[in-house]
Amino acid sequence: MLKATKYCWIGKLDYICNMNSLNPSIYVCLQSWVPLRSSSSSASEMVSSLLFGERCEELQSEGDWLKVRCLHDWYIGWIPKNYLYPLTADLVNHRWSVVQDADSAWLADNNQFPGLISQGNTAIALSPGSWVPSVEEIFVGNQMFRYARRSTQDSWLQPSRASLSTHLSTEQRFVESARLFLHTPYLWGGRSIWGIDCSGLVQVAAAMSGIKLPRDAYQQAEVGAKKMWNQSAAGDLAFFANTEGRVTHVGIVLENAYIIHAHGRVRLDKLTPSGIESVENGQITHSLFDIRSLTVHS
Repeated sequence: MLKATKYCWIGKLDYICNMNSLNPSIYVCLQSWVPLRSSSSSASEMVSSLLFGERCEELQSEGDWLKVRCLHDWYIGWIPKNYLYPLTADLVNHRWSVVQDADSAWLADNNQFPGLISQGNTAIALSPGSWVPSVEEIFVGNQMFRYARRSTQDSWLQPSRASLSTHLSTEQRFVESARLFLHTPYLWGGRSIWGIDCSGLVQVAAAMSGIKLPRDAYQQAEVGAKKMWNQSAAGDLAFFANTEGRVTHVGIVLENAYIIHAHGRVRLDKLTPSGIESVENGQITHSLFDIRSLTVHS
């Protein structure tokens, strides 16, 4: 049974996509990641992004573009239709698991174009936080795919489904998932290991820990239970506001008064009662607004 607060669910690290999910308006992302834009133009703002295995629902079409609602957080935006794949019978009736490896891939058997890598497979790189079917092999259209982890430059192995220890608490898993993104460059709207923003880091690391969160920092600031400064613990969320009092930044509290957050890159800094203190120059870069716990008790 899932345990929930407002917009926050703590549950399993997988889900079952069954035949009841078949709907011609539902699509799945089978790219490493795709940008979600504010309008039907590649020049428009990237407001968020979809990772491999995440699903969306078509709301409107305009030429080669689809206006979609992301099914994991209800975010709405525009994506080129050729970035998405219809959720067909090939992909249902399987359990899908969250990727917890930093060097894994979706391998397509590539007999038509041999030699792209030494074993004749085409590798679609996967970011932590992606979702893959929990089967050894799966056919999509007329191609066979499998999930694998890189062992050497051109060698792939079937990976463990949970690289992070199953003995970790939810809070520990949350923190360790975020650490996989250390030094990832900041990208507005990003949610992958190739570029991520502050709330994207929190949302994806949470999903890797069985926690479902909304997309933006100000939405995440409504989740969980408020804490005082002297009550904060590793795995809590720290929120930061601008001079108008609007929440504009979020990070994950670590032990010993540190925080992991995306600011220029995913980095570690000191957390003080005043806000984030840069480890590089000692300056306060963000003003503390609130600390909240995602831990939910039955």
